[in-house]
Amino acid sequence: MSCDLTDPAILEAYQEIVTGAPTNWLILGYHDTRDKISLYFKGAGGLEELTNNLTEEVLYGFVRIEDRFALLAYVSEQV
Repeated sequence: MSCDLTDPAILEAYQEIVTGAPTNWLILGYHDTRDKISLYFKGAGGLEELTNNLTEEVLYGFVRIEDRFALLAYVSEQV
């Protein structure tokens, strides 16, 4: 099974993060379907703000911490 990552907002948010714009994190997830991933949230408040936006589902995150990047996979206890 493949996932559709064609949401242009994903690439836009990613580019903001890697080019040093104020945006430094994003969260991706599945909306109503299991084969399309969409941008849920993005922000400039770092890892703390990212974790405050996690919901009760399977999510993926990308965050810039100083001059490094981290990918996150999150599965809530409710899943």
